[in-house]
Amino acid sequence: MNNMGKITKTIELSNLQLNLFIGVHEHERLELQRLLVSVSVRVNDSEEADNIENTLDYDQVYDFLKQLETSGHFDLQETVCRKILKYVLDMNAVEYVKVSTKKTDIFEDADFVGITMSAENTL
Repeated sequence: MNNMGKITKTIELSNLQLNLFIGVHEHERLELQRLLVSVSVRVNDSEEADNIENTLDYDQVYDFLKQLETSGHFDLQETVCRKILKYVLDMNAVEYVKVSTKKTDIFEDADFVGITMSAENTL
């Protein structure tokens, strides 16, 4: 008999480097900038039975993130975070999503300037 309680499953994609036109300053509109993106997704507990159809396909998340590189200019990191949140929340079995973005080449004496946003499915 299995006495295991509810399993929480979180799938993470960490520090994917994207090259985007992002920022409000004129020079940020002229050159691509490196943006590191991390996504953490909590999904409904289910028995995967070693079948990708029964869990979140992180390839789809990766592909969505990479297509952002050809989506034009973004003024704010918040805009990028919201686009990712909305996309991932619409995926099957997603309960919660946290997205972090980091602009790493802003200040010489700081590792990054970043944003973290999260959302839960209300269904």
